[in-house]
Amino acid sequence: MMLIRTLMTHYRQHPVQALFLLTGIIVANVLLAGTLLINAQARASYQEGEQYLSGTPLGQIHHRNNSQSIDELDYIRLRRLGFDKLAPLLRQIVRGENGQLLELLGIDVFAMPRKSRAMKFGPGTDTANSNFTGFAFPPYQLWVAPARLEQLGAKSTDRIQLASGEMLPPLLAVPGQQLGHRMLMDIGALQSLTGKTGQLSSI
Repeated sequence: MMLIRTLMTHYRQHPVQALFLLTGIIVANVLLAGTLLINAQARASYQEGEQYLSGTPLGQIHHRNNSQSIDELDYIRLRRLGFDKLAPLLRQIVRGENGQLLELLGIDVFAMPRKSRAMKFGPGTDTANSNFTGFAFPPYQLWVAPARLEQLGAKSTDRIQLASGEMLPPLLAVPGQQLGHRMLMDIGALQSLTGKTGQLSSI
């Protein structure tokens, strides 16, 4: 209390010093608040950028009736309007010639974030064949998890025949991509294979 009284007495006698002190306190608080706000915005921007670059979708657009497809032209229009973070997806369940159901996901690798296109392949990948050129151009590739490949009783470069008589692209085991039972292929190839040209499951 004695210290406070002394300070109060001092600043009453020297009001200019009191004014400078008050101004300094206000400026310091403004700078602190500004720094905290900038840091919060930077963290949010970093997290959003990291999520985008890692290929993790921020959300999905579906047809209001989930049983219906999205017109690919709508996706193209959105891209032209500047929504350049969008990527198309086609999901199809097909039946192999042995009756087994297969979940196929079609993607456009050139619409994916750059980091996704430079993904690192885990041990056991056929690195001579595992690249997006082989994936996106004929005869294409069908990427599967090693466990799924083993479950199918197949090996890399094998091709699965569908009940419709169509042949899937050559299989390629790709570890470390969290594919599970899903099988990944070029979206254009999947559209052609399943008669879904111009149709998307989601964006």
